[in-house]
Amino acid sequence: TAAGAHLYSREFFALVHDRLTPSGVFVQWMGLAFLDAPLLRELSATLLASFREVEVVQLDPGSLLFLASDAALDLAGAGALPGDPAHWAEIGILDRGELADARVLDSAGARRFAAGAPLLSEDRNRLRFATSAPGFRGLEPAALGGLLAPYDSFVADAEAPRRLRRLSERGFLLRATRLARRLGISVETADSLAKDDALL
Repeated sequence: TAAGAHLYSREFFALVHDRLTPSGVFVQWMGLAFLDAPLLRELSATLLASFREVEVVQLDPGSLLFLASDAALDLAGAGALPGDPAHWAEIGILDRGELADARVLDSAGARRFAAGAPLLSEDRNRLRFATSAPGFRGLEPAALGGLLAPYDSFVADAEAPRRLRRLSERGFLLRATRLARRLGISVETADSLAKDDALL
């Protein structure tokens, strides 16, 4: 929005970067209603211009969390879920593996996704006016899934069927189904995850 657009600019990200410790992590929320596909690419590119590592996590269908750091981001590591486990359980994350599975872009995927996109800056910030422009439509969860599917960082292992079922139970049915089909994994057959094939 116009009032908050400066918090998503190259200049702001540079200020944040300069104030973090070398292993510090910047976390920024963004609602899908404020993004279209070009803006998502531009925001990713702008973060990558200031930070070595940028990952995108989706904990609920309507928003994204951007994680940015100069240090490697290990969402399955011991420090990835600090504090009370009950807090994380309230948002459907039962262990570190589920937090890692909520990642829709790792840094390599984010770089490929953002390649060639212009940066958001104080003198060129489409976020300032985009949402009020005639015809602007924010990203729907299904559209986001299709947009990010080629870059999805989900890695298959022996636990993949259970992990995909958990994604489905947490409200990410389309992503779980797409991943199952892409990876050739039977999750009580991929088709059983998709209760309505029209959504695919």
